[in-house]
Amino acid sequence: RGDYLQVFRHRWDYHHTFQSAYIYYYFVWDVLGMMFLCMGLMKLGFFSGRLARRAYVATIALGALAAGGVAAWAWAWQHAGFSPGALELKLIQQTTYSYSRALVGLAWAAGLILLLRAGRLRWFTAPLGVVGRMEFSCYVLQTVCCTLVFFGYADKNKGIETQHDNKYKHNSASSA
Repeated sequence: RGDYLQVFRHRWDYHHTFQSAYIYYYFVWDVLGMMFLCMGLMKLGFFSGRLARRAYVATIALGALAAGGVAAWAWAWQHAGFSPGALELKLIQQTTYSYSRALVGLAWAAGLILLLRAGRLRWFTAPLGVVGRMEFSCYVLQTVCCTLVFFGYADKNKGIETQHDNKYKHNSASSA
């Protein structure tokens, strides 16, 4: 705990590792892939509701099929005792996760687009528009507030300790 510079120095190794190797290996390519997919769908008119109704229905059907596959995988993994040794289940999960996640997300979007195009449930869809316009502002405010409160930048006596912090404290106490 301490001022910003002390907290920055203390967390340098953790953040350096996380912001480089971990993000590049796990987040950048996944996020870029989803971003390019959505950019292509935006250009096709998917998100503006310009496609034929059957395209949205087909998207919902594919999403339901993918969700059913994920549910079947989860059921099989449960019956395997959530074993990390069930390699065939791990392989299925790793090869299908990105695709099933994209299909299920697009199915929800297609359902919402069809709901908006139908003009029904305005009592439900009108507040969603307001929430969508406020989303970015809320995200930024939440990020700033939670970073200040939970990472200890605002007050040197407050903040949540990470596992790294606890390990550091434990090693310091045992060596004393």
